[in-house]
Amino acid sequence: MQWYDPNSYATNPGGVSLSREKFREARNCLPLFTRMFVDDHSFEKVDQWLRMGDTNPAIVKSVDPLIISAYAQDVDAVLFLKFPKKLVQIYGLEVGTRLVTSNIFHQWDSKDVIQGEFSTHAYGDFIPIVQLFLSDEVLKIIKRPETIPEEMWERVNFLTKEKEMKYPKIKPRNGFAFMW
Repeated sequence: MQWYDPNSYATNPGGVSLSREKFREARNCLPLFTRMFVDDHSFEKVDQWLRMGDTNPAIVKSVDPLIISAYAQDVDAVLFLKFPKKLVQIYGLEVGTRLVTSNIFHQWDSKDVIQGEFSTHAYGDFIPIVQLFLSDEVLKIIKRPETIPEEMWERVNFLTKEKEMKYPKIKPRNGFAFMW
């Protein structure tokens, strides 16, 4: 089954594969009821998203709790994603650590996506998948932030601070909720 729109394409596809072990670990971080709906189809879907999704920058916003600010250039916006704190130690994360995501997009609007001035307005929502947390291709993933222009990192930092100040009541999404 194809889990992405074949009529669209990523300008910078993720190009990494999903790890079965990391998928199981992430699944176990979901609420019990939700876990029941995460199956082989979910694995296939997330694997395709990691491979085909558009690579964008993300930064660690806080470590206690672990919040990642993930950027999408097409909507010129950041989303805050909450993850289990144990990932801080596993990956040696600190505030400001640079990461990359594989993003997929939806046309419907979302209340937590505040589109920026450079948005294409082609999409209203996006789902960022932090590559490091779900793939074993660690060497490839840790080198990926170096390929992203510094101006883009500055944009992520600016939008992160702006969203914190202007929209403090927007709660972070569960970083693994996309699995189901």
